[in-house]
Amino acid sequence: MPIVGSKFGYIDRSGHFIIPPQFDRCYEYTNGLATVEIEGKYGFIDKNGLFVIPPQFESAFGFSEGRAAVFVNGKYGYIDKSATTIIPPTFEEVSDFSDGLAYVRTNTQKGYINHSGAWELIPPSYYDCWAPFCDGLAVAGVCREDEMNEHGYTTDWGCTGEGYIDKSGAIVIPPRFREVDDFSEGLAHVQIETGEHVFIDVIGDVVVKFDFDYDSYHPYFSEGLISVKIDGKYGFADKTGHVIVEPQFEESYRFSEGLAAARLKERWGYIDKTGEWIIEPRYLAAYDFSDGLALALEMLN
Repeated sequence: MPIVGSKFGYIDRSGHFIIPPQFDRCYEYTNGLATVEIEGKYGFIDKNGLFVIPPQFESAFGFSEGRAAVFVNGKYGYIDKSATTIIPPTFEEVSDFSDGLAYVRTNTQKGYINHSGAWELIPPSYYDCWAPFCDGLAVAGVCREDEMNEHGYTTDWGCTGEGYIDKSGAIVIPPRFREVDDFSEGLAHVQIETGEHVFIDVIGDVVVKFDFDYDSYHPYFSEGLISVKIDGKYGFADKTGHVIVEPQFEESYRFSEGLAAARLKERWGYIDKTGEWIIEPRYLAAYDFSDGLALALEMLN
């Protein structure tokens, strides 16, 4: 949530505000545009900070694959970069497009649509699907006990397990996990039957097992590294589980465009993959770089 009395803007890799702090809320650049909020309305700006689509929506997602979800009159739909409605607002819930599909839900149906808004995949009702496709796979929970027993997907904590489906709706990785996350760079975090937290590959084999407390790190690899927490401090480890950047920060995000936001003494800055400060910590909040810019927050005078 925005900090009272403050505004968001965008900085470049030198740490200077290229787009001055002026927005109540804003998001990363995607597909060359960023979603911003002013006085309760959402619009889209270009990299010069100029509105390409004026603030007019009750809410809006970022652009993904040329489409952005917007909230109009109590429903979600999708627009293109000219603000033309491509998919009418008929959905209760939506996600970004990924791998050519977006998860959506109406009052009567849920599943995946294509860029034109046509239903591409409607999973069986006993699948609990809610996540976008990543690396060709999407999270799916199986919620019907007899279906799980029939296929041998029983668990010791109840009938529901989580796994992954492909774009045909077929189960690729059986729902044998307690919890799962999206795939990123070919790996996904899961909690296995023993309660341990590990990373699996796209065929379901365990590839990485960390000795770190799961609740201590963000479960996504980015640019080959993942943020981890050891003894109360954050650092980064690689896909073999080796620590690359020694834990020394109060908090850290993922790497993007070679930099990662990190917090020290209640101020945010950016480090490189050696752990050196590239942008000294001086912001109240800082987020991932995208298209050469990152949104940051500092108090107004």
